[in-house]
Amino acid sequence: MPRCYDDSSRYHWSHVLVLGELKSNPSADTASRTWRDLGRYAREVLTIQDTRRFTLGFTLCGPNMRLWEFDRVGAMSSSFFDINKDGLQFVSAMLGFLTMNDEQLGYDSSIISTSDGKSYIEIQRDGHCERLILEGLMKRSACVAGRATTCWKARREGDKTNSPLVIKDSWQYPEREEEGKLLQEATEKEVVNVARYYYHETVRVNGEIDNIRNNVRKGLDVTQYTNFRPMRYELPSAASGTAGIERTGRSTSTTGQKRSSSQASAILPPKKRPCSSSPSKSV
Repeated sequence: MPRCYDDSSRYHWSHVLVLGELKSNPSADTASRTWRDLGRYAREVLTIQDTRRFTLGFTLCGPNMRLWEFDRVGAMSSSFFDINKDGLQFVSAMLGFLTMNDEQLGYDSSIISTSDGKSYIEIQRDGHCERLILEGLMKRSACVAGRATTCWKARREGDKTNSPLVIKDSWQYPEREEEGKLLQEATEKEVVNVARYYYHETVRVNGEIDNIRNNVRKGLDVTQYTNFRPMRYELPSAASGTAGIERTGRSTSTTGQKRSSSQASAILPPKKRPCSSSPSKSV
């Protein structure tokens, strides 16, 4: 289900809002026949669309339909239902997809787009609101389950020196140290060949820390289901399930992740240290 374009337009992965896979044979409703195909589509969408937190989809094999959700922990699906016997559920699912806003479809509301096609994020640093303009994508990890590290080239709005920043956004493993704090320490100790710290914070969506279980899956714990089979970076082989990796949240930093709000009191250094890279920003 792509965004609306002219008939002459060619669709691209960047246009896709909801994934769908159709098979005429009801027996194709398996991991080897259909589910992994949808997973490959999810990987393309989550890679190309750099502001996508998760993506939704469906499979329809003969009359048997499942609804899917792909996020940075993995994938989960509903039990199948027969659209011929339960037409109301089919219509409800389609209407739900058609009436969802961007945030419900999985787009990151902390990244704001303007009518002229520009994007920016806002941070609170040293008691002041700063707007960081995203000038271009530098790197986006191609994966479904994982940290989904994304780096943008950015600049501060109104900065006359036009000093470049690099924003690194990724999902955080709960057992690992905060990258933003590590970068801040490296900057304070004047370590060379390391990006200079500017800021880092934990990403919040709708006022809540953006983690998988509570914010994306709304508290749903699929590990409690009898058919749950944890598998690292693979689609579930059961009707409903998820990969077995938990994320505590996303962090953004000038080389870090969105973490608990933390500001650096020092101003952006006027120039690079010898052999150091351009400043990266933890958002």
